Amino acid sequence: MHAAIKWCLNENLQVRNQKIRLVAAEAIGYMSHIIETEHLLALLTKIITDMVALMKKEAREDQLPVTIGLQNVVAATIRKNSPALQEHLNVLLTNTHQFMINSIKMESTYTKSEQNQLELMKTFEVIAIEYTDQVITFLQKLIETKEASRIATLRALRHVIVHNSAQLHSYKELIGKLQFNN
Repeated sequence: MHAAIKWCLNENLQVRNQKIRLVAAEAIGYMSHIIETEHLLALLTKIITDMVALMKKEAREDQLPVTIGLQNVVAATIRKNSPALQEHLNVLLTNTHQFMINSIKMESTYTKSEQNQLELMKTFEVIAIEYTDQVITFLQKLIETKEASRIATLRALRHVIVHNSAQLHSYKELIGKLQFNN
């Protein structure tokens, strides 16, 4: 499995054919659940870097397979109880939020926008399982920003609250003060 992920990373994510890149990104996500932990951790930096770069490349096209792949990599890393994700949190949170904003802006032109947003919100949800403080602090800082950013922030925060209520007891007061109009 390690060789297969390396092949996808080094060969398939780099090809010109968009369909191959997208299928490879999604496949890497699924394979990350069954690869041995030490092999996943050895490739984690490259996987996250390449997936984020591919998301940026596919910004005007079909981001959904890459989003699914990235969300699965994050979920597999969290499930394997690895602290290795800590060093990638800023990159993951910042880029996932930006991709969420872009997806909201593309709602009228991208037919899979809602599904893409759901997968991006799941990424926040999964990260919040292990890194609740960092996710809430990150999203809280972005609430009073421009409209598109505020909408993305509130949607992500609402999703995290609904799906991670057990981890959020200490945030009751903060959550009670927030307005979820979007």
